[in-house]
Amino acid sequence: MKATKENFITARYLDNDKRTVEVLYTENGETVSHVMQHDNSHPDFKKLLEITTINDLHSNTVAFIKSSQKDFREHISRIASVELKQVKAGLNTPFYKELTNFLFEYDDDKKEELFNLKLFVFEKEDVKNSQDTESKAAMRKAQTPLDFFSAFSKLK
Repeated sequence: MKATKENFITARYLDNDKRTVEVLYTENGETVSHVMQHDNSHPDFKKLLEITTINDLHSNTVAFIKSSQKDFREHISRIASVELKQVKAGLNTPFYKELTNFLFEYDDDKKEELFNLKLFVFEKEDVKNSQDTESKAAMRKAQTPLDFFSAFSKLK
């Protein structure tokens, strides 16, 4: 290890057992990472203790963990923000506009669409296997999509 008081940046523990230490220092304008064992008899560790203290190692480790956790939370927050925007954008897709029109602006010109919806839903295993003949009859007789979904929601 070529760390000195002049080129030393920081040092911290890398593991929970505090057996491994990372030392950062500069060499030829570059940051160098040197990893060593916490071994009071090893010359590199002795040299490190001439530059910094065990208390500083502990403090630097805690500061690094807090900073890493903060960075992680901020990163997750940025990802969540992007994902949320995409979900919101997805809610504005033409599908939802068409669905809303089908449900709330239904007229007799859309009878075929209602018929196709009924066929599709009655092909589902849960509906096929249901013994709730009253709800299934109400679904078949429904004159509007809202009536159909109302009956469908009562299916047992």
